[in-house]
Amino acid sequence: MSGDVSGPDPLADDAYRDLFREPELLAPKTSAESRAETGRLFRTSRAQSDTEAIIAIRPEQARKFRTLTVEEVASNFTAEPAPVAPVVPRATSAPPSGEEERPVRRAPGLRPGAVYLIDIALVVLVALIEVFLRGDIGWITGIALVVAAAYTAWVIRLSDWVVAAIAPPIAFFVAAITAGQIGLSAAGGSLLNRIAQVFFILGTNWFWILAAIAIAFVLTTLRRRKRP
Repeated sequence: MSGDVSGPDPLADDAYRDLFREPELLAPKTSAESRAETGRLFRTSRAQSDTEAIIAIRPEQARKFRTLTVEEVASNFTAEPAPVAPVVPRATSAPPSGEEERPVRRAPGLRPGAVYLIDIALVVLVALIEVFLRGDIGWITGIALVVAAAYTAWVIRLSDWVVAAIAPPIAFFVAAITAGQIGLSAAGGSLLNRIAQVFFILGTNWFWILAAIAIAFVLTTLRRRKRP
């Protein structure tokens, strides 16, 4: 009796091999298993997917990593939407120090109030002195009027140049109703006599009044033409 066994090989028989297979190998493959044959599918904890993908890192696994904290992974695992930062209006940048707004500089020169004060004060003062010296207002007060008009016309603010021409006659009128009334006696000091005295003083010194107005007008005109 020889050791050779004739007949078909039992390992080549499918029915024979099925007797020794594990039950799980005989179960039909599902669609998910057929898709996972190429490998496992992972997803981040934030991703929302209907597929049977595996979360890459769970909170309990994050404790083993130094670069991750449990809070970070837990917040990602809950898949809550990230909070939207409120829109803050963009602040305008401050201008550089070299471009800061400079305060508006006022135009140089005397103001109208100072012009009136200088002309009236100087003319009245000289008129009082002349009345005590000569008994009347005359050429001394006229020269003082021309000098005051020339000075104020040269230093007045150019935007108020017309005041330099208006102030001289007003100053001489004030001198006539103040210092010019000193020479009148008590008997001849009625209202009509005083008004007549003012007209006589102005009429006698018309040359100085016109000269002061002309000088003020000429000086202010030259200044306005020379202004850049």
